[in-house]
Amino acid sequence: MRRFTVLLVLLLVLASAIGAIPAPVAHFGFDVFDGKIRDSVSGQSLAVPSAVSVKSDGISGSYVALKRQSDSVLSLGKNFGFTGDFSISFWVRTSPGYRDSGSIALGRHLAGSYNGYFFMINGEWGYGATDKITFYYSNASAISKTSINDGRWHHVAAVYRKNQGATLYIDGALDAKGPANPIIVPDAPFVVGGITWDKPNGTFAGDIDELAIFDKALEASEIGTLALTPGIFKASSKGFYGNENPPTATGTLPGGQPGGVPGGVSGSGGELSGGVNSGAVMRIILKSGQVISLPSSDIARIEFGP
Repeated sequence: MRRFTVLLVLLLVLASAIGAIPAPVAHFGFDVFDGKIRDSVSGQSLAVPSAVSVKSDGISGSYVALKRQSDSVLSLGKNFGFTGDFSISFWVRTSPGYRDSGSIALGRHLAGSYNGYFFMINGEWGYGATDKITFYYSNASAISKTSINDGRWHHVAAVYRKNQGATLYIDGALDAKGPANPIIVPDAPFVVGGITWDKPNGTFAGDIDELAIFDKALEASEIGTLALTPGIFKASSKGFYGNENPPTATGTLPGGQPGGVPGGVSGSGGELSGGVNSGAVMRIILKSGQVISLPSSDIARIEFGP
């Protein structure tokens, strides 16, 4: 009973923190509406190419599954050409031991130039490192110390400050830093799953979910909240998907991390104020990545064995 109380307190704290997260300039939850995915901020719709699969049971709702082939890519247009401060947050999953070099998960970059920025898993072209994820920005980079190539969902975020450089976060924790360096905006679209040559080209085999883009530098505490609340932008505003889902907050019991990291058991609830409301749902994420959702109305009690 004591641990359940601790979980409820944690959820209350997280719910109060939700309101403090700045609104993104774009958010893609990758749920399909009328055969398309859309930016829940602007409402812009995007057709899903045949080589890109949208699957259920992502870190929050649906996700996109990409192949390492030229046409398995999503182009979001010539948007997000930042030269000042910005932040990007997303969830990513690869196969265990994924080693394909130069796997660019997402970014706005023109191949053959220093222009733009991207997230790359496994090194290539003199940048990055095997088993690591790199945030590249116009010939500068922050290379992770942590490997994410383990078959589990991981939260990745980069914060760029024009006068300070970049910080890279893995699962809510600061993992690497890069030097101050100006970003040159490329004549290329923002791409999920690849890089632009003469056109967008898929280079990444893996899964992406909950992409949020901000036109400001987020604080470490805000990145931590994003890592604990993967569905926050789907449900935190009436403008997002017509408010079809109740607001959610996600926490982690002691001994684990979010996203199915070993030892992690996470729960989510609705609008929390003095307790969990009748629409609350507890999400249990297993090591395999499987998600079990239990409505609070169905839970008589929670017991923890030895």
